[in-house]
Amino acid sequence: MTATITIGPDSLTDPSKQRQVLEYLEYLKSDPLGWATCLEKICTDSISCVEEHFFLLQVVEDFLKHRYITEGEDPTVREQIHTFLLKWIQKLRTFSDLPPAFLSNKMSYLFSVVFALDFPRRWNSFFTDLFFSSGLLESEVLSIFYLKTLLAIDTEVVDRDIPRSKLESERNTMIKDGMRDMCINEVAESCCRIMELQRSSKVQCLCLDVFAAYIDWIDLQYVANDAILQLISQRIHNEDTFESAVELVVAILQKGMPPLKKVALLQYISEKLNMDQLTKVDEDSSDDEMRRAGTLLNSIGLVLLECYSKLLAENEQSEASKCITALESRIPRSLFVFQRGDIEQSELVVDVIRAYVAYLIKTPTGNDEFFRQVVSIYLNKYVMPDDLEVDREGEDEIDFHEFRKQLRQLLSLERCHLIVEALTVWTASLLTQNATIRQREAVLNLFQSLNDVLPSTLLMPSSDGEVPAIGQMILACLLQTKLDGQSATVHLLFFEVASRYERILAKKPEPIVPLVTAAFLDERGIAFPNARVRTRLVYLFSRFVKAHKNTLSSLVSEKQYLDELCNSLLVKYNAAVEELKEAATMVGDMGVERRNLIVQFMCNIITYAGRISKGFVNVSVVEQCGCADSFLNLMSVFLASLSPSTLALLEPLRPYAHRLVVCLENRLLPVLPLLLSSIASVSNDLDTVQHLLIFCHQVVSKYKKDVICVGDQLVEILTKSAQLCEETSGVSEYVQGLNDLSISKIVTYKN
Repeated sequence: MTATITIGPDSLTDPSKQRQVLEYLEYLKSDPLGWATCLEKICTDSISCVEEHFFLLQVVEDFLKHRYITEGEDPTVREQIHTFLLKWIQKLRTFSDLPPAFLSNKMSYLFSVVFALDFPRRWNSFFTDLFFSSGLLESEVLSIFYLKTLLAIDTEVVDRDIPRSKLESERNTMIKDGMRDMCINEVAESCCRIMELQRSSKVQCLCLDVFAAYIDWIDLQYVANDAILQLISQRIHNEDTFESAVELVVAILQKGMPPLKKVALLQYISEKLNMDQLTKVDEDSSDDEMRRAGTLLNSIGLVLLECYSKLLAENEQSEASKCITALESRIPRSLFVFQRGDIEQSELVVDVIRAYVAYLIKTPTGNDEFFRQVVSIYLNKYVMPDDLEVDREGEDEIDFHEFRKQLRQLLSLERCHLIVEALTVWTASLLTQNATIRQREAVLNLFQSLNDVLPSTLLMPSSDGEVPAIGQMILACLLQTKLDGQSATVHLLFFEVASRYERILAKKPEPIVPLVTAAFLDERGIAFPNARVRTRLVYLFSRFVKAHKNTLSSLVSEKQYLDELCNSLLVKYNAAVEELKEAATMVGDMGVERRNLIVQFMCNIITYAGRISKGFVNVSVVEQCGCADSFLNLMSVFLASLSPSTLALLEPLRPYAHRLVVCLENRLLPVLPLLLSSIASVSNDLDTVQHLLIFCHQVVSKYKKDVICVGDQLVEILTKSAQLCEETSGVSEYVQGLNDLSISKIVTYKN
């Protein structure tokens, strides 16, 4: 491709043009001088729209990232790149508004890439040439782009979340050292001047963000002085800029330094910013005031605890005690934010509360009343707010479940007897006749997760069979929870808890085990309308029956439970087969959609059968339960409906067949001929034959000489596989190897 093409606003949205544009992009990237062609078009204004400008920058970016590090050693190439950046800045000075965000962000990124590759060795006057001599302070557009470039440089050079090679790390260290020696003070001064002259909130926030990003590079005197703190103080009270101002204060406090110096800095900043007033919260505090106070309280508290630990290590007992006193004076405010704030506000102080609780645990005279207060807040926060839905999986709900993880981590730090006391009161207050869905879900969710955060001695029966207090609460929870079909999550959690704490139920089986079993078998369990719930409960039920077979045997045999379950699946499967026959007469898209829906339902039933079989590890367990015939009957019915038009059934049928080989052993032999021939009849491509060969390999390895009973079927399958291998070019060595391995094993066992 040598001809240029026209790129317009619709080039990447119009499918007819998109491919042509992308091909041209790859052509320019591969052309040794494609990047230079793009620079020329941009610098001479030979572009029709911002979309074309952005498109050409993609080529320039590719060159900078992959070739400029070496080709930039050529002064001519380097001058072309530097000239391009200078011309772009000169053009930007004439703009009344910044270019679209996607274009200006791309350019600030490219500036940062050139800086990282050229500074300081190949371009030590980067900032002077591009910004400090370009009327920076007079142009808001230029100021915004300059600040965005500084943030992009921080990401390119400092961001610890980006993996770096050893060479890149060494390069970045050289860059930071070079900036400290040559220009970091000028950068800091320029940001101060911009803050004073450019009054828009956007510019103010960017300046504060730059200071926060570069805090480790800048001498403390440039950010912790009366003038800067005065600027911060003015902006920390402004609703448009307070978040960036608070983040800068946090960054200053986190700057590395000796503990005594850090404490002095904290006292100085607290005095200048009137920190006591900034962190004051009450019932009338606004959301902004709560967020500001929460962020500052968390940061100050963590700094004080860090200084306390370091001062203790340095035997500065008196100064360390002052840190704890200062911290404890702020803890009530942190608890207020944690208790009264929304999820976002509460999360702001979780770290400092957790750290303070960990400190108290180590002290011999820890405040039990404080612990009780904290645990009470934890538990009350665990109930989902009214604006969230228990069964919804939206972004806010996901965030809340992440918040719950932090709450559970906090709970793991508390003193055991206090947890028992608090849980007793909490569960009693929630598990009432009038308990809401959110309250029921909160209790079940917490109990389902407790064994991950609490020692087993608090949950599981002791060696003498005594069930601890929290175990008793779990039993009470299962007895009192109302399953009314309103929430799929509540139903699922109920059975998860019953299955997870099977040891507790085994010690106190009456009346809970029969009640849970009955719930499993009706519309509260495996007949629940939600498919996700049904799928999981089929597996949980097989586990539950297996765990409590002694209790259930006095009521009814385990075989009856499993037979009822399998018969239920058979009824539904046969009904689906009949529906599929009726749907076969329907024409058009509606008929296709209906048939696909029915086949998917049949696939789900086969999957349920496979999940039931996972509860059995070998044939002795199956025979003991007397359910081998049920599994074999299911397999026969499934195979009878397998045909080219229901090929999708193979996907769940294969793992079910694998499971039966494991758990039925020789009981499967009479069904094997039908099983192999049925699957082979619809396996007509390399993928399906490959899966069939894997199954044959399992069968041959499992049954050894007994496999002769299906010799005809195996020969037929191997013949088909060999023919497909010959007819298909590029057949995988894996398929051919499976074929050869199966043949060798059959020959061995026949002999």
